[in-house]
Amino acid sequence: MSHYSKHQTDNKLCILQIGPVPPAYGGVSSFIHNTSRYLVKRGHNVIVTTLSFKPRKKDEEFDFGRNYKVIYFKVFPFLFLKAWWRFIELMITARLNTSSWEVFKEGLIKILRSKSGVKKKIGSLCRLSLIYDLCKTYEVDAIIGHHGDEKGLFAIIVGSVLGIRGYPFLHGGAIFYDDRTPGPVKEVVKTVIKFAEKCLFCSSNSINRARELGMPVQKAIHVGEGVDVESIECRPIPPMSPFHVMTIGYLSPHRGLEELIQAIALAALKIPNLKLSIIGDDPYNYWNNLKNLVSKLNLYDSVKYLGEISQRSYLSLLKNTHVAAFLLRGPKTGSLASCLEVQAAGIPVLTTGKGGLYEYVKDGETGIICKSSPQEVAAALVRIYKGYLQGKWQPEVIRSWAANHSWERVARNIEFAFLRVLE
Repeated sequence: MSHYSKHQTDNKLCILQIGPVPPAYGGVSSFIHNTSRYLVKRGHNVIVTTLSFKPRKKDEEFDFGRNYKVIYFKVFPFLFLKAWWRFIELMITARLNTSSWEVFKEGLIKILRSKSGVKKKIGSLCRLSLIYDLCKTYEVDAIIGHHGDEKGLFAIIVGSVLGIRGYPFLHGGAIFYDDRTPGPVKEVVKTVIKFAEKCLFCSSNSINRARELGMPVQKAIHVGEGVDVESIECRPIPPMSPFHVMTIGYLSPHRGLEELIQAIALAALKIPNLKLSIIGDDPYNYWNNLKNLVSKLNLYDSVKYLGEISQRSYLSLLKNTHVAAFLLRGPKTGSLASCLEVQAAGIPVLTTGKGGLYEYVKDGETGIICKSSPQEVAAALVRIYKGYLQGKWQPEVIRSWAANHSWERVARNIEFAFLRVLE
């Protein structure tokens, strides 16, 4: 009896998640961290591999909350020998099955074509081999590769060869490519969609995008997005001065930060002592552009960029926040986890609703969905401010909405996605 067959009787799985863990915060890393925690609470064994050799940095808050195993690849003298041995084994095993060989061959070709230079190609082969090694060593039953890039394809290839379920999780990111994306990278995404038996999603927005790329609707499994309300304090409404707006997420033009800053300048005419805090990594050096805009509008005392902050500092900041703004401009899915987290703290959300956010805000009750122009955003900010003065935006009401989107429910949906194939 195989390890996978054995679990038909006890319904307990060993699940491998391929992707990042906190830090950084929010997004995919938060999703992996929290679903892993709750899958373990439901009796499953969960392993996360980040496909890197060491954590970028440590955060005691997250380390303390981990009940799952995180594996970083270790550098040792025989690493490449081991990877090569596992790759040969993987290839031979795939060759023995016609359907697995097709997935292995086409998937590997597409991955290698998407990489420039010999070093990157060898790196992809090593990562694929070491994922296969993890699955063999820990007797993995199911694999989730986060995003529609090589991680999603790794899950599909290894799952197909081992006869276990390997599903890509298509959050956003890779599937929202545009005309500037290199052709070979697009081909990886299309191959993920082609060979995936099922695709996991946390938003209808991403499902619609995958369908545009040719995914049959029956492949889609919507597991939802979650929040751990117990770990986030429901803050009482802070004093109305300063009136504090916060936004979180890596700095990028698609997040509508320029419009938000312009809206702050307009809304400040009607909201006394209006402040904006911007939180997040700046991988594209975008703050330089925003800083010039802040200077032009004379908002140095009103707009602050805090960069990346610890989880503890983030939770502390929520206590003094009146509005959380997520003004995504394009179709790319994003900010879902952060949107639910701020609502768990009882904070109303101001959003364009794009990027899947319309699913996670109750317009008029837990926030406002508005258009993206600075004038519309400013008007919405004033509405929220006046709502506070009229006794609206009660924290307990907003928090109860967020509580309906628990990580327990998401973990249960993921569990069902894998276990139903055993029935």
